[in-house]
Amino acid sequence: MRRTEGSITAAGGRMRHPAAAERRRPAAARAPARTAAWAPALLAAWTLILSSCAAPLVLEKSVDPLELLAPGELAYLRMDGATARLLAPALVPAGEGRALSPLLERTSTLALGLGLPTDKGPSFDAAFLGSYPYRSAALALGGNSAWKREALGYYDAKEGLRVALPGPGLVLATTRDLQPLLERAREPGANPLPPRFAAAAGTGLALWVPDPFDRLAEALFGMSMQAPVRGLFLSAREATPGAAPGAAPGAAGSAAGGGAVYEVSVVFLMKDAESAGSYRPLLRLAWYGLSRYLLGEGAGPMLAAKFSLEGETYASAPFELDSGTLAAAVSRLGGFGAGK
Repeated sequence: MRRTEGSITAAGGRMRHPAAAERRRPAAARAPARTAAWAPALLAAWTLILSSCAAPLVLEKSVDPLELLAPGELAYLRMDGATARLLAPALVPAGEGRALSPLLERTSTLALGLGLPTDKGPSFDAAFLGSYPYRSAALALGGNSAWKREALGYYDAKEGLRVALPGPGLVLATTRDLQPLLERAREPGANPLPPRFAAAAGTGLALWVPDPFDRLAEALFGMSMQAPVRGLFLSAREATPGAAPGAAPGAAGSAAGGGAVYEVSVVFLMKDAESAGSYRPLLRLAWYGLSRYLLGEGAGPMLAAKFSLEGETYASAPFELDSGTLAAAVSRLGGFGAGK
């Protein structure tokens, strides 16, 4: 068994879809350039939940937070706690970054399942693993007017965010319905990340986009295409500023802009080696379009990445991005529209 369990009640809510006329535009284009205002709401919920007693659910230590996310998401993002703490100031505005800091200080790993952004903002499920004190959520959140008590957890209607803390080491947050997320916490499913990328995803940041030429292309550019691409994998780990890409962590050097620098690698995973060779020009063009979409005029380092064929993969050599640029790309993909 993956957990021990006491009583957890059920409920939740669903977000309504934008107007039919808006569906003609790419979903990502419809999302407003709003800041990540859910950050202080999540922190407030977590802080209030801290007054608890016994834990009804305890995950096994081997459980990856990605296993708590639903299949079929647009993209999956995983970060260790150290990376989340470094990227948060660049990923969300300063106020939201400060609000999230106490939660992230106790976080060892987090994972997000990103759906198509809506006219109300980002669509996601999130699972935070860490050392969170667990106390009576009913008593604590019941006294906060911003949060409405639901059978499963608590809902902040202003931010469209639902939160639950079903155990001492787990915080769940979603802009959707809590019930499916809690059910997966009770019985974790398959990890959406292909096993070949498990080692690279173990530290730093990992992003997996299944079938990018289908749903991602339609969301970003308003069209999809048939291509034998299983997925796009991006990994990033903190590197010493100025160290040559591919060097061991701790190599000496200094970055021109200072601050945290990440060594980034990208892999297009194809269905087979023949497909990788045949579709190489299309993959390069797709990388150009995605880079421009995510970073605009700041896409230079991504555009300069050198790719090569390796069996069924079309993979980049490591290249560097500073923390602000990396966070901006993640924010744009998820529809968070963070700004400072």
